[in-house]
Amino acid sequence: MTLLSIAKNEDCKQRMLQEGLTRLAIHSLIGSSEKEREYAVKLLLEFSSDEAYCKSIASEKGALVLLSSMAGDLEHPAISNLAEEILKRLEKVDDNVQHLVAAGRFEPLLHRLIEGTDDVRIEMASMVGKMTLTNSSKEQIARQGAKILVEMLFKPEGRTPSLQALYNLSALDDNATILVDAGVLMALADILFQNQDGEQDLKELAASTIANIVLKPGHWELACVNKKGASMQSESIVHSLLGILSHSSPKGEVAVLQILHGIASSPQASEAVATHIDSGGGVTIILQFLEHPEADHRIYAFRLIRILSERLGQVLANELKASNSIPLLQAKLSDTQCSDGERSDSACILSNLPLTENEVKTVLETSLIKWVVTSLKSSERTSRPSSAMVEGLLGLLLHFVRFPDPMVLDAVREHQLLTIFRDQLCFSSQPRLKQRAALGLKYLSESGRALVSPTDFEPLPPKGFFSSMFSCGKAPKVPQTCPIHSFPCEDESQICLLKGNCIKPLLDLLNDEDTNVQITVVEALSTLVSDTTCYSRRAADELERLGVSDAVIDLFTEVRTGELQEKTIWMVERILRVESHAQRYSINQTLVRALVEAFKHGNSNTKRHAQDALTNLKQISGVSGKNSSQTRLRR
Repeated sequence: MTLLSIAKNEDCKQRMLQEGLTRLAIHSLIGSSEKEREYAVKLLLEFSSDEAYCKSIASEKGALVLLSSMAGDLEHPAISNLAEEILKRLEKVDDNVQHLVAAGRFEPLLHRLIEGTDDVRIEMASMVGKMTLTNSSKEQIARQGAKILVEMLFKPEGRTPSLQALYNLSALDDNATILVDAGVLMALADILFQNQDGEQDLKELAASTIANIVLKPGHWELACVNKKGASMQSESIVHSLLGILSHSSPKGEVAVLQILHGIASSPQASEAVATHIDSGGGVTIILQFLEHPEADHRIYAFRLIRILSERLGQVLANELKASNSIPLLQAKLSDTQCSDGERSDSACILSNLPLTENEVKTVLETSLIKWVVTSLKSSERTSRPSSAMVEGLLGLLLHFVRFPDPMVLDAVREHQLLTIFRDQLCFSSQPRLKQRAALGLKYLSESGRALVSPTDFEPLPPKGFFSSMFSCGKAPKVPQTCPIHSFPCEDESQICLLKGNCIKPLLDLLNDEDTNVQITVVEALSTLVSDTTCYSRRAADELERLGVSDAVIDLFTEVRTGELQEKTIWMVERILRVESHAQRYSINQTLVRALVEAFKHGNSNTKRHAQDALTNLKQISGVSGKNSSQTRLRR
């Protein structure tokens, strides 16, 4: 209190400042007594009456942080108001702006950025570009200052500092929308694609900023990036990116690969981007980076090729074969020196390639199955297995189980692939993993049916794997046959969904949130019912006992017109071929209405199945064909 009284005198105040009492007052801000803190704030308020003293207050370590904390303390309004008044005075001094920003007060910077002269704006932008900012700070600056920073990009003297600032702000995903709305993409594209010497650093920075923005899909896809109205995913822009990819600096190459990966990953833009990359010869260009000596180049090239493999599988397969690059991808799988990302991307790329049966055996080779199974089991022991790696490994197994080759089926039994697919179906949370697991079960079930002749129901002559897959030898007079295959399948069979205990896991996914998963599950269940009369009757009886019939019919009554409806009605129609089942479901008016709607609005296949199903339910008269009333299956 005494010091506060003395400070009223100007000469005494100067003497006190010379003696370092500013530091003492700041230290008293954390005093134990509320009165001590109040007098310390009042003393600092007295010191701050002169602009020259404001700089020394701001430069004292911790002063602004303590004052900012007190200014926000609503429990002590008197002290809070005094602290706020001190800060307002400090904000008027230009040299204090950086100290204030470091303490979390951005209003002085933003005010100067928005209202200041060109020179002041450049200084503020430079400050933003060099600072380490919290996410909330980045959002605050972007919301209030993005438009000014974008305007500065069109002026040569302000281009570098504003570009550095925008790059810093773009590191926050949530700022992508703000920056796009401010028109940043057009300005950045202008810098990136213009042919001026001596601006390589700016081009790198522009590319890196765009890469950050397109990392998050959902908004930039609608923005124009030039005066002609082109978007990031337009042909001209994609071709321009491919063009500069071959002539950029190493840092620029990485940024362009990141941009291409970002726009190719967007659900709204991926199809167009893949098409334009193909038409621009981009696959050949990008493949070259898979063997780049720098890790960043390889990582983003692998990520991009993985995305493209989902849409350009055949094009990519042709390029990989022409350049003899498939062995490179195979080598990456087991190379422990590679990053996990490169290995998982290699697995996914290989799994997405359309390979013939001969190519699977000669290029991938059956011995790969053992390595894949070992890797899958190893990933299960980790706390957080990479979903991308598991997806790729399951995809590699799909290559083998698509074809009922005797050697492959021997490996299926030895490594219990059906069990692996079933377990992935039960424990995976990612839609892609569940879809691939269900697809594996479908292929194995189809292989099981292929082992039995469709014209008679006697087992095939035992050969190698076949003899160990089914119980053969001297068959009893009345064999205990599987109702699906009319064949004595072994328990835990690796090609029978019933004996392999796969039906319940499939049923559990009929109502999955992902439609693609539902479609694949229905396809897998459909392998239990064939077009053959005897199979259809016996399988339908078993499916009714297991609750499959009810579940599939319930799903059909809920789905809309589309692929899932078409897949489901195929199975429904076959279930209803059995007369006793048709009689039971004929009173289900919800089913009848759904069939009528499918008959009215479905595609040609759906309409045909709906007509046959309604005929079996005696809702319409049978006209002709295998499902007429004369060929109905009876018990």
